[in-house]
Amino acid sequence: MVRFGFVIWCGRDHANTSGVKGMRISNLLIVVAILLLSPQALFSQTNELSVDREHLLGCIEAHFANLSTWQQGDFLIRIRVLSDGRYVRRNETVQHMKQLDPVEGADAISAVVETTQIHRVRFDFERKNLFVANRISGSQQLFDSLDREIGEPRHIADDRVIVFDTSKGIGAIRNQAGRVGLLNENQIPTMEFALDRHGVPNPALFGMQSSSRWGDNSVQRRYDFLLNEEELVSITNVGRDLYRMFYRHKMNPNDPRTRIRSYADWDVKRQVPVKFTFYSDYRAEGFAGESKPISVGTADWISLGNTNLPRTVRISQGKIGSIDERQFSFQQETTIDVHWFSINEELPEEHFEEAVVHDRALLDKLLSDEILDAKER
Repeated sequence: MVRFGFVIWCGRDHANTSGVKGMRISNLLIVVAILLLSPQALFSQTNELSVDREHLLGCIEAHFANLSTWQQGDFLIRIRVLSDGRYVRRNETVQHMKQLDPVEGADAISAVVETTQIHRVRFDFERKNLFVANRISGSQQLFDSLDREIGEPRHIADDRVIVFDTSKGIGAIRNQAGRVGLLNENQIPTMEFALDRHGVPNPALFGMQSSSRWGDNSVQRRYDFLLNEEELVSITNVGRDLYRMFYRHKMNPNDPRTRIRSYADWDVKRQVPVKFTFYSDYRAEGFAGESKPISVGTADWISLGNTNLPRTVRISQGKIGSIDERQFSFQQETTIDVHWFSINEELPEEHFEEAVVHDRALLDKLLSDEILDAKER
């Protein structure tokens, strides 16, 4: 069986019939040349499916159409984050940009921060009903230049609940101290605001970017981002049923420092995103090294009924954060596990009643993450 690698280049004249024919002939000649000049290329390709640009863009549209069907759902999600950081200061000798350099010598400080977030979410966008219970734990430790602990580790803990039934105009919140407050119809927030406020990532954006908010039209913006053909440079086959889209973005056309290049890997058989990579496309004067990714993420998917749902997500990215008024440059590794109890099935009204915030035993049961560690889920 003949196997070979190829690239589909995206021209702006795809509506021109003669242009398409010319492009296809040109690509065919390139493939033939690769086969003739590089026999090892015969073994570099594991995908026999021929996918053109319109087909791949159609897969993306199908994925977002699937996302739009998520109207009701019940899921448990756990986010584990490990952050290793170094104390940094601004380099005052660099005037054209805010460059942060690690502090060396006796003043050097490093930090290790570990957090685990567990969220149980039940949502009904049609009736605008929501239940969110979350539990956060973690620790933070600083080290000096000799890797000795600075003080005692700081422990992080939080435990909150919000529930509301918009159609009935009732709701309740429970804070970390265990105090319960009732919400009337004028105090009930939008579902997107409540989900973002309680730190629940939006699974609809998994596999496409590191941030995953519910508000700010985030899903629509990502859809527009991926289907911007002016910024789409090429589509490359990288494996069986896998295609990589390469983009160059100008977030601010007047500022070269905002240039971004990104890669989006799609499984065209299942019509889901499986990997993203973002790089800065800016090169400071005199820079000759290799750029490190801003963020890299992968997603594993399952099917529940006829709906594709994310199961496991891993993200690696750099971030700047503050501890005790010092800035730290962190390398952050995130693992997200999701278990879906249901999707697009009607949820009982009692899931959204005030009584659930008072039942501590029930909340502990809902937030148990044992099912996320099961071999089969």
